[in-house]
Amino acid sequence: MTCTPINTGEETENDNAVIQINSETGVTTSSLAIQVGIFTTMFMCIVSIFAVPPIYFWFMKNVNINNDERIIYNMVFVVLLVILGMVLYFNGKKNDPRTQPLAGFIVLLFVVLSIAGIRMDAKSLEAIELCFSNFNLGNGLLRISNKWKENRFYIMIFMIFLFVALCLITFIGVNKKKLPKLKKKSKKYLNNLSKLIWVFGLLYGFIFGSILVFFNTRIDPF
Repeated sequence: MTCTPINTGEETENDNAVIQINSETGVTTSSLAIQVGIFTTMFMCIVSIFAVPPIYFWFMKNVNINNDERIIYNMVFVVLLVILGMVLYFNGKKNDPRTQPLAGFIVLLFVVLSIAGIRMDAKSLEAIELCFSNFNLGNGLLRISNKWKENRFYIMIFMIFLFVALCLITFIGVNKKKLPKLKKKSKKYLNNLSKLIWVFGLLYGFIFGSILVFFNTRIDPF
């Protein structure tokens, strides 16, 4: 906190009135942030435990992927989400302590609760354990490599559209402060937000976009 002169010729009670208004505004904003955080956390808990498991098992039953690919994709999903949550949390501690740490915590909580929800399904859990017992990393990577070679043109087209979209988001939405919530943000905050969007947008977009293409590509089993 910094101290600045408030008595500039005005009556004392007017200055006090200004201080009270600012204090009330701060309390209101803080209370709203807490309420949004609580609601978001509760919603995420419900989705993770009850909605994610059936979607996950339906998704992983795709006939275009084998057991080796399934395990690799599972590891990729978990690792990338954990990295995202940790980066948001620790980066937010320095650049956006009000919202980013909460977002990072919610992502990590989503991962933990989703895994717990999936493991609660004993029948499906047995199938997962069977997959891990027969896991062949080399075979899974070879299948992914072949699918990449077959679909690299479509993936590159997707990346071009993603690049254009990120340009519009960062240069117009963020740097030009077209989004209402960014109107009063500092240049340092905006630069940090742009870096996060570019790094995670390009890297995660490429990985998840490729996986979606792989899920729809059938190759001969081997």
